[in-house]
Amino acid sequence: MTAAEFLERLEGERYLALDVELEPVGSPTIQPTTFANTGPSFYEAPDGQLAAVVDSVASMVNQLELTIWDEAACEPTRPVAPLPWVKVVDADGAYYTSSRRAAHRLGAHSLLNGAEAGTGEVMEARLKRRLDGARAPMFTQLAQVVWEYDPLAVLHGCWFAGIWEGRARLTRALSARIDALAVQSQSVQVGGQKTADHILEVTTRQAGAEGTTVEGEVPHYTAEVSASRIVSPIVLDLALLRSYGLSDEAYRALVAAGVLQIAELIAAWPRRRSRCILDVRDVSVRRPAELAFPGVGDLRNGFLSELREECFNRCRAATGVEKAEPLLVRYVAKAKKTKEGEGS
Repeated sequence: MTAAEFLERLEGERYLALDVELEPVGSPTIQPTTFANTGPSFYEAPDGQLAAVVDSVASMVNQLELTIWDEAACEPTRPVAPLPWVKVVDADGAYYTSSRRAAHRLGAHSLLNGAEAGTGEVMEARLKRRLDGARAPMFTQLAQVVWEYDPLAVLHGCWFAGIWEGRARLTRALSARIDALAVQSQSVQVGGQKTADHILEVTTRQAGAEGTTVEGEVPHYTAEVSASRIVSPIVLDLALLRSYGLSDEAYRALVAAGVLQIAELIAAWPRRRSRCILDVRDVSVRRPAELAFPGVGDLRNGFLSELREECFNRCRAATGVEKAEPLLVRYVAKAKKTKEGEGS
């Protein structure tokens, strides 16, 4: 099945739902997501066995977004280059962040409180003006406006707390997480606690070219678990995207962008943390039934290249350009206040 045929197979379906089976590289134990005050996030799975969250939906969406972003160039990769996006620059015009990398995408503080470079209009005021007077079904108008600024915010969801009394929200259509199933009841503590410097000559804190040295007690605590199965469920809500009433070309571009991010993630699974290096063992499709998703070998042997090109073609058909120029927004961070309340 070609990449184009795979995307066509999704027409009219409710979900694309996958399970990506993962296995540790190296040690059989992995470091799940851990909170300083509570440790690993354990829960009881439906089968009654203990499980642990390895990565949350919010964490994994960052990994999905990175698959189609060029970190070195600070711009989208070619397959999604035709889609609009917002670039935030600082007072000197240098890249600061963007609607693709900011923590809340179009709803980021720096973006909403920045001024559009051409008109000087503050972005939040601009969005409020565009959405003023919207009538039910309001989310379709919200989706259309969001599409015009950054279509991937339609795919990954966004929320504008200051618009429509906080009701201006688009639900995430692409989600993923990682779970460790049937884990041991007690995590293994593989870290230690540094209680004294080995070099006894260092008796005081010293400032040097490398910064300030530290002596004395430095806590270092790491919890790891072993699991009988590590799985990443990934869901693309196709019907949700259709419900927004965007053009057929826009919908097809969003589906392609979503599937491409999934494929890029599977083809080069990211290292999650220093003691959580995972590799893909198998990929299975839960919905739609009887549809197979290419394995890592097939992805690397041509399918992924086809999918990138198909995504580019669909995005270009939706916008009419090969590379969209970003909307420039200038943001100048306020100076931090001193303890006396004065600007620093």
